[in-house]
Amino acid sequence: MDRRCCCKRRRECLIVSDDFNRPPSDDLGPNWNEKSGSWSINANRLHVAGVGLCRCTAPHPYNTPTAVAKCILFPSDNGSYHLKINVESDGSGGVAATVRVSDGSFYLSVGGGAEAGPSLWDTKIEFSICHNENGVYADAYGYVDNPFGVYHCVESPSSGGRYAALECDVESGADFDDFYYWQNYVTDPTCPKCWCECEGHCVPPALTGTFSGQAYSGYEAECDCLDGQEVSFSVWETSGISGDRRSCAWRTTDTTPLCYNCEGTHPWDMVFSLDSDDPGNSTLSTKMPVTIYPECVGNPDWGSAEPVSGYDYGAAPYSWSCDPLEFVFGPFVFHADDPGPTGYCGEYYIIITEQAA
Repeated sequence: MDRRCCCKRRRECLIVSDDFNRPPSDDLGPNWNEKSGSWSINANRLHVAGVGLCRCTAPHPYNTPTAVAKCILFPSDNGSYHLKINVESDGSGGVAATVRVSDGSFYLSVGGGAEAGPSLWDTKIEFSICHNENGVYADAYGYVDNPFGVYHCVESPSSGGRYAALECDVESGADFDDFYYWQNYVTDPTCPKCWCECEGHCVPPALTGTFSGQAYSGYEAECDCLDGQEVSFSVWETSGISGDRRSCAWRTTDTTPLCYNCEGTHPWDMVFSLDSDDPGNSTLSTKMPVTIYPECVGNPDWGSAEPVSGYDYGAAPYSWSCDPLEFVFGPFVFHADDPGPTGYCGEYYIIITEQAA
């Protein structure tokens, strides 16, 4: 791939933006056309007093459904809020990134499809929508002490108009801020890609990691049990709330022992990060050191069935090789180039694939 999906937005790509930093008024300014509901500028935000839809006045320069839009949402209550592109001039049609708020959590869907989430939020939620020739992508991030969010995509391109719009389905209304509407690389190769795509392919929110490998002679009983074990990864982000588009990361937190003869459970954490520039350089890392025996490794000579208090399980010999990674996204297969550390009792690899819906 010739460019990161999280590249900076070029000024030439911008269709319209609005930070709403102006005095309170019922006059929304030249960027907006109120289609339904009661909209106003208030406290440097775009405010809607109830249910309503407001369309930006600047159309996409080309008659194409491909575009990117982003804004910050301040929800007032439980219910659904929408950021739309491909909207007709009369405010109809389009495809939406929908944030549904429910009792301190939010859920994300795109194009009316299945929801991803829940994710936590505090006072505001940033969400975005992007459309290329292969699919429609959306992401949303809550602003909390440890912000994180979800993304979703559907591989069914939407046709329609050339405008973006904001919509609220909640009777108590909402506030919106920091709105942006861009072209993307489909109409201008120098403009940004949609995030979490791989050569235009919609990378799914859920992935499967499958271990494979071979134990060293003499360790087959202890180590062959890892071969064929699967772990599930779900989309996860912890940083990049502002600025460039985030990279794509998936996380698994499992309490199930990987090996057949371990007793009890012990949580471990693994993060897979996709390098959209070069998928072969993607990484697999552990926040909590992963061992072949999360509960059973005791010391280097395997003499204990219980973890040793104070022992650093991230140190050798308790890690295995997870490289070279192999990524299989739809029709695309990529291989990592850099080998990882050799495991204590064998060489192990992991293949990351799309998880069946």
